[in-house]
Amino acid sequence: MAGLFVALDLSRCGVEDGGAGEAERSAAPWTKSLAMPPGESLKDIVDDGKDKQVATFFKLSEMREVDGKIFISRSGYIEIKGGGTYFSGSNRAQDPYIELTITSPDAPVFQQCRSLFNDGGLEKNGIAIGGEGYFMSMPGVKGRGLGIVRLDSVTRCELVPRR
Repeated sequence: MAGLFVALDLSRCGVEDGGAGEAERSAAPWTKSLAMPPGESLKDIVDDGKDKQVATFFKLSEMREVDGKIFISRSGYIEIKGGGTYFSGSNRAQDPYIELTITSPDAPVFQQCRSLFNDGGLEKNGIAIGGEGYFMSMPGVKGRGLGIVRLDSVTRCELVPRR
């Protein structure tokens, strides 16, 4: 069986080098006639990685206080990057493990919903906890990922339907 070799000619894709910066190398030739260079409106935006994150738990392993913070772990899914993007499994059996740290456990929204974890809130529903914070993913175990979330504020904590 003969191997297949494919050669790509990228010379017509608008990619030019010539010592230009990354943005200029990847910009199509027609962008030179724009009023401003591509990305000019974004130059003052600082991306520190902090954004709206919402962790939804369907199962709970533990919730405990550690050094003035709350640590919650088990499985569910996470809405990340301000919404519209999800870190989840293809079904509940494949949902990732979640480790959530709440750095401001005295937040009134979190205090009001703490009882949901103790009152059997996860028996028929999920619990969604959201706010401003950070997200990263790591390999988990048994083919399931691990989502790490740190919330510096809590603006949402409520029962949600299971999916």
